[in-house]
Amino acid sequence: MTDIARNIKHARLARGMNQEQLAEALGVTRQTVSNWERSASNPDLATLERIAAALETDTAGLIYGVGQSTKLAGSPTLRALACALLYAILLCFGGLVFVYIMMEFFVLGGSGIGVSTVTDGFILWGLILLAGFMAARPFEGGK
Repeated sequence: MTDIARNIKHARLARGMNQEQLAEALGVTRQTVSNWERSASNPDLATLERIAAALETDTAGLIYGVGQSTKLAGSPTLRALACALLYAILLCFGGLVFVYIMMEFFVLGGSGIGVSTVTDGFILWGLILLAGFMAARPFEGGK
């Protein structure tokens, strides 16, 4: 018995369903469900998604097992970690640009730079911060 077969059977039994009930919910025969659970055949991905919906679980739970899917869902993803790193880098870089603009304009008396340069610097600083905030969107539920 493969993991998927075992996981389908486990999820079905956990929901208190028999093979006939699952088959009816999916629009297939009881023999088809039996074949999946015995590893005589495997459902395709679209059918696996329908099975997961009928058993009120997720596809990862059917593929990897219920305990494994919750571990996968609860751990931080590589994308979220990359976004956090990008956010931190952009905020630091934005801060450095801001400090440079202030130093150039106030400490050095603005010698050699005009209003246009300062304006361009603030626009650059704003764009850097905007990119940082957009990188943080996965933490706020955005995709």
